[in-house]
Amino acid sequence: MSCQSCNKVSTKRKIYNYLLALFKRVITGGKNVPADVETLRKVICFGCVHYNREDASCSKCGCPVSEKAVWASESCPEGFWKTWKKSS
Repeated sequence: MSCQSCNKVSTKRKIYNYLLALFKRVITGGKNVPADVETLRKVICFGCVHYNREDASCSKCGCPVSEKAVWASESCPEGFWKTWKKSS
């Protein structure tokens, strides 16, 4: 199943979103989420109407799910998962 109203994100928008995500990752220390959080995020993405199976990306933001789900500084554009902060 794929989202018909948001099939493609423009190349310019993909580049902008990816550079913004990369910038956030750098300024927050480049941390990754634990493996269990990564798995949960990917399960959510793979079942989402916005998951683009052709290139394994999110059709809302254009980011590759394999990277977006791992980076602690990232969140789902639809709000299905938030940025991750280690609880103390």
